Amino acid sequence: MYPPTALPTGPYQPETLADRWRPWWDSLALNPPEPSLSAETLARLWRALKFVLMHIEPWRPSPWEPESLKLAPADRWLMERFDALLDGVSGSSEDQAAQVASLDAWVSCVWCRWYIELSKPVLYETEALAPLNGDLASSRAVMAHATGRLMRLIAPFAPALAEAIWHNLPEVCRVPCASVLQAGFPDPMGGARFQADSEAMEVAIEVLAALLGVRREAGLGQLEALPQVLAHVDAQQRSVLRDLLPYIHSIVRPGELVLVDGEPQATPEGGRRVVTSSGVVLVVELVQLEAIARDMARVRRELGEVAEAMRYVANRLENPLFVERAPSEVVASERVRYQTLEERAEGLKDELENLAQRSKRSSSNV
Repeated sequence: MYPPTALPTGPYQPETLADRWRPWWDSLALNPPEPSLSAETLARLWRALKFVLMHIEPWRPSPWEPESLKLAPADRWLMERFDALLDGVSGSSEDQAAQVASLDAWVSCVWCRWYIELSKPVLYETEALAPLNGDLASSRAVMAHATGRLMRLIAPFAPALAEAIWHNLPEVCRVPCASVLQAGFPDPMGGARFQADSEAMEVAIEVLAALLGVRREAGLGQLEALPQVLAHVDAQQRSVLRDLLPYIHSIVRPGELVLVDGEPQATPEGGRRVVTSSGVVLVVELVQLEAIARDMARVRRELGEVAEAMRYVANRLENPLFVERAPSEVVASERVRYQTLEERAEGLKDELENLAQRSKRSSSNV
């Protein structure tokens, strides 16, 4: 639906707003105040919100009762991070630019970059659902109610976007306000008690970010897996990561991920070594995968050269003037050459198929 072009009619209660929000809410039409959220962040948020709406419509959550929900680790992390954000932006308004910058960074990183990705193992009901102790309905409830609260928070900066999303949320997330501009400053989600869970998830996110970086550097496709990942950890890190491994397997897709005690002795030739800010040392073995990838690139290049030569010879043989005027031995030689090239192409195709099978076995670490 289209957002309104002016403030909606009906009861307007500025006394429900946080102190630092009130000056901006009294003149909100469709002109966001300065300082505002960046265009890049709003574009990312719009894409993320389309994903959200796809997974909560036409489902209807219950009123917000977090004690009754079976929360996955990502849900607890999001709730704690959101409440921490509220604490940061609802204090003194002396430095509004810093508070808006904090909101911008939270939306871009916490919501768009990680929460959406971390919610997928549960929303897609993958094999990761059971060990995460999550529940599909609970995760949807967190997503729906958090989205409603986030729309209240960004309304002073992007009222058109916030209003459009607000009217597509389940009614229970909007009651009693017909417009987000009437809703006021959001309430906390009750995530303060999840401080330890949030800190544990931050360790896992650091590992995820590091391994995704290795994937990009290695040029792996979406369906290709890292052959083997050794995560060298201490006892506390092992305890933290053990329960969050389903997220890493679902998002990074390593062929094998092993938690190893102590520091690594050496990085294997051709491998990658990354140390996260929390001290987890990741050693990724890529030698075999890279060797196979190089061989596959070589075979594809040779296959392209052979195919080009075959097209050239075929064009000559299909030219009636060449067949009629060229000496018979030349024509015969070209036909033999085409047959030889055809056999070479078949051999290269077989070699490429074998390399692809080896790559698949290496990626899955069979």
